[in-house]
Amino acid sequence: MEAVAEAGGTIAEASDSKTTLRAYADNEWVQVPNSNAYGTKINKYGALAGRFLPGHIWNDIRATVNFRSASAVWRMHDELMRMWKISKTGLSPSVHTNNIMANFVLADLADIGPEDLRKALSIVIESKRGDEAAKALMERFYDSGSESGSYAAIELRQEVIEPILKQLAAERDDVAKSLTLIQAIGMAHGNPLQRIVAGLGRTSLAKAKPIATAPFKAMIDLYRQEDSIFRLAKFLQGVAAGQSDRDAGQAARKAFLDYHINAPWIQALRRGPLPFIAFTYRVVPLLMDAFTHKPWKMVKYLSVGFALNALAYGMLGGSGDEDKERRLLPDEKSGRTLFVFPRMLRMPWNDEHGSPVFLDVRRWIPGGDIMDLTGSKSAIPVPPWMSVGGPIALMVELISNRSQFTGKDIVGKTDTWQEATLKIMDHLAKFVLPNVPLPNPAGYMADAVAMDRGLFQTYSWKSISAAGTGETDAFGRERDLMQALAASFGVKLGSYPADAAVTNLTRQRDAELRELNEKLSAARREHQRRGLSDEEFGARLDRSVQRRRDIEREYGQRLAR
Repeated sequence: MEAVAEAGGTIAEASDSKTTLRAYADNEWVQVPNSNAYGTKINKYGALAGRFLPGHIWNDIRATVNFRSASAVWRMHDELMRMWKISKTGLSPSVHTNNIMANFVLADLADIGPEDLRKALSIVIESKRGDEAAKALMERFYDSGSESGSYAAIELRQEVIEPILKQLAAERDDVAKSLTLIQAIGMAHGNPLQRIVAGLGRTSLAKAKPIATAPFKAMIDLYRQEDSIFRLAKFLQGVAAGQSDRDAGQAARKAFLDYHINAPWIQALRRGPLPFIAFTYRVVPLLMDAFTHKPWKMVKYLSVGFALNALAYGMLGGSGDEDKERRLLPDEKSGRTLFVFPRMLRMPWNDEHGSPVFLDVRRWIPGGDIMDLTGSKSAIPVPPWMSVGGPIALMVELISNRSQFTGKDIVGKTDTWQEATLKIMDHLAKFVLPNVPLPNPAGYMADAVAMDRGLFQTYSWKSISAAGTGETDAFGRERDLMQALAASFGVKLGSYPADAAVTNLTRQRDAELRELNEKLSAARREHQRRGLSDEEFGARLDRSVQRRRDIEREYGQRLAR
């Protein structure tokens, strides 16, 4: 303690709580507690107990050791969160596409060119072929810590897969072990229990364990490799510039988002209501730094977006009216991401019905939805990264009977108890299953699906099925099968017919005017009962008239021919 004081540091009381939001500074030292692991007499911190550590190291150790909750409720929450995260990231094809495209943007921000990426890809290929020099370079890359902060390493491997596999290894009871194994396989495949159990058959647990780990390994390896090429390119660039392996690795981690975060507030939020806040937490300062120190990047993206859009309309000749087409787009799909790049890129063709085709690139721009409030369905508009997710969101949806994704009721007022039960089970299935383009992943509910084709189907397969069976829109047009297939893999091409857009906008306008009339009628009745004075009623009437004018002007401009 005297040495700490002499060095200008201070002694702080160590917080051993799982829920603490206190972060310790570099000049603070803490004495590691002598507390035992929950339910045991084993010292939680081992040989470190009673010793003094720098604050930043204690932040890491506390967050790592206390990750798993002692509370049964929170343990169940953690299990659901793991299952949900792996399903909605590594096992969903569209997320892989979004990840790759976003990495190209991050690579450009980090001044990584096509030649750097080509070299990195060549090194990876040569190392797999057995080239010793390439293998040695890959070892240096791994040892530099370039990948230790990747999403696959932090979010999926450490917080999702490893806890399940450790639990599997620790189970002494064969029944419990089998259930854990079933859970692991189910998370990897999204198959029903009866198929998993049938698949296990008489296979011994020793042989079955690789079956459980293989799908995880394959998907996480794919996820890691998608990031690895870009991180390796930045590492090679740094080494070529004379940086040490450590410095080059640190630069690679920073350029492609370091998910190793020990900030207590962020840890608490991503473990609870905002499971993907770590991305926003890392990408915001990266974008601010890039646009502050490299303002030409913003000009470049603005120019690229303008050029691609102009090229598409130029190739269309006189068959594309940009002003009209973009006026009719839904609010959440119009405008620009970060005020720079168009949310929707016009494609240089129309569909078979003559409708304009746009490509939705919002998920391809890192942090493109940071300030996007147009798609919010909440009372207080919030950007997507602030929307509650995971098990907490599921409970809120079930209690409020409202899906965050669709904005519609989960159970209808006229549903029988059988229909209501099936719809709740369907909602739970969509929460668990990855959005994969596979038919009826919950095959054991075939009878229920026959009752309603939309039940127990992923959103991507439902769209593909609708297009493949010739389902039409309200105007009799068949849905595009190729667009549905592309969207299921993250390439969101869509047709936007003018007549459908006009109909939707007209309905929105009429609904807003109808709501305005209802509010004014209520105020008039209250005035008649002397609940409002003449002055108060007059003020409400004036506001209503002004709001009606605003609505009619806004929709009149968008619906103008």
